[in-house]
Amino acid sequence: MMSALAPGKLILSGEHSVVYGAPALSLALRRHTRAQFLPNDSGFLEGRISHASAAFLPFAINHLTSLKHRLDARYELFLNGELSIQQVLDHPSQLLLYTIAVSMGADVERASGTLHLSSDLLVGSGMGSSASVIACLLSLFAPAPSDVADFVEQVRFCERLQHGRGSLIDAASVSYGGIICLRQQEVSRCDHLQLPPGCFWIYTGAPSTSTGECVEQVRKSFAHSSIWQAFAEVTDSFLEAQPDEVPTLIQQNQRLLERIGVVPSAIQSLVRQIECSGGAAKVAGAGCVRGPHAGLLLAWLPEGTPAQLELPAHYIWGELDIEYQGAYPF
Repeated sequence: MMSALAPGKLILSGEHSVVYGAPALSLALRRHTRAQFLPNDSGFLEGRISHASAAFLPFAINHLTSLKHRLDARYELFLNGELSIQQVLDHPSQLLLYTIAVSMGADVERASGTLHLSSDLLVGSGMGSSASVIACLLSLFAPAPSDVADFVEQVRFCERLQHGRGSLIDAASVSYGGIICLRQQEVSRCDHLQLPPGCFWIYTGAPSTSTGECVEQVRKSFAHSSIWQAFAEVTDSFLEAQPDEVPTLIQQNQRLLERIGVVPSAIQSLVRQIECSGGAAKVAGAGCVRGPHAGLLLAWLPEGTPAQLELPAHYIWGELDIEYQGAYPF
């Protein structure tokens, strides 16, 4: 039996702006995707997946290569403007199968067996669930790369089918672990950064729009805007900040995200409520361009926990706990 593990992620600063060359800060979250593979000689790959939306029936392994070619062709149609990013994948399971095909290369016979995949990441939340699954599967099936940067590129290559013209930030976070800074496609560890006590994540519900759709919508209005320099200045300040300066930077980042239209009004109201209580909060992911939910929030509460906020019943929260180990097989 083969096993692998990969963390989730939470963006501290630089959502969306990282696509336009501004730096971004992200941390690996101590919530994980786990995979186990039991090989057999059936000629089929059977997926036993914790998320029903990504489950698939036994898949003939001799069709993996043709599936990969078909999805590569669809992605080219997206790049040419002939398909939206939502039309590239017919079903979430195709991202898993594509990643396995990339991992195997010409040796698809190795994919015959049963895959058990589970996760305590919240799908569509900003926790990097897609990148985490991909990194977990690559760790499980692909030959170990000589350099973490090569592994990051493999994760990003597969993830493009889900997020379109995304950045390296999710792939780098789940691959390196710890706190990272992405600047001009270069990744550096920033584990010296310290967050103040009282940091939490709050899940506000699955956004109605995917990360890829949000990125494309923002691109239409802000591709050539100077706002990305303002995002960059906040992130640069984060890199030098003392823990007690972090809440102000969280607030500044949130205002910029509101300006580009990825924070629903209900989430803006919650953020103002937190600020009125002496705290700070920001969307920690792509956000949403329509609908009431925005995925994940980063919240700093100097006293108490999110339990005191009288959140809607469907909201989920937890303490912010950093995972310093990136994806790995075991």
